[in-house]
Amino acid sequence: VVVFSTYLGRSGEDALRRIALDAAGNCYVVGTSSGDVSVSKFSPAGTLLYGTYIGGAFFDSGNAISVDAAGAAYV
Repeated sequence: VVVFSTYLGRSGEDALRRIALDAAGNCYVVGTSSGDVSVSKFSPAGTLLYGTYIGGAFFDSGNAISVDAAGAAYV
């Protein structure tokens, strides 16, 4: 069952690497977008709560993500 869908990324090569869920059902995703690490958080309904890019140097990659009990994401 698909609950929601969206498009993440920019022009160029993008890849989703990992997904994590917190106790409230929020979804955290990390991946690579045009050479930067991309990190996003979605509510259980699919609303984008935040999204950012980390990096600047080519070939940065986010290969893992975890969330603690307070909802802090670690990439």
